[in-house]
Amino acid sequence: MSIGPDDTDVLPKRIAAELIDIVISQVAGFLLFLIVLVVLGGGASALTGGPGGGGLAAGLGLVAVLAGALVLASTNFGYNVGLEYANDGQTVGKMLLGIRVAAADGSEPDLLSVVIRNVPAIAVGIVGAGFFLLLIVFYPIILAVGLVAIVVGDGEQRLFDIAAQTTVVEA
Repeated sequence: MSIGPDDTDVLPKRIAAELIDIVISQVAGFLLFLIVLVVLGGGASALTGGPGGGGLAAGLGLVAVLAGALVLASTNFGYNVGLEYANDGQTVGKMLLGIRVAAADGSEPDLLSVVIRNVPAIAVGIVGAGFFLLLIVFYPIILAVGLVAIVVGDGEQRLFDIAAQTTVVEA
């Protein structure tokens, strides 16, 4: 299957799909983060006889926050990579807008290509998990760099699409 210029002319759909996927992955990640925080944080209170139970509670509370941050980062990674690899190159946002990730020849991308093209999402998940305020600054920069690469490049690809030899096409 070959990919023509009309197949990759999907920039408005890519932007809308990204916004949909950001909302879904961040809401899911935040809910899982809260669950981990309640389970582990509640465990800290129970083990120490209630709130303010001393150093053990503080240590377990820190573990809860770190575990929650790991869950938040993993959710971002799993959402993007997992769906694009297992679902014909489509996240929920891409499905709703009728686009998909494809290898340069039009076939389904392999796992390594999907991981490479999602490095920015993985990085955002890790940064956002540890430093939410930094995420507010960092993620728009990643999106802007990707948008510039799509607009000025030949094949409407982000930098990590070029590295992964993938593109986004009509489904």
